[in-house]
Amino acid sequence: LPFFPSNARRLQAVVEFARATECRSAALRRYFGDDDPTPCGRCDLCRTQGAMAPVVLNVRSVAAATAVAGDGG
Repeated sequence: LPFFPSNARRLQAVVEFARATECRSAALRRYFGDDDPTPCGRCDLCRTQGAMAPVVLNVRSVAAATAVAGDGG
């Protein structure tokens, strides 16, 4: 294959993605111009680091609050 600077940039992006230590979804979103650093909670890195998406946390918080409210009534 001929060498083109654009190929080198693409290859570097793939290498950086493979070496990432943060959420892969956040890295992909950043690559495409989205600055939202919120971890997805589903990729391999999030699962091994225990990160969870805020939506999941909110659902669990609501479920816990509902259970507590139900116990008192």
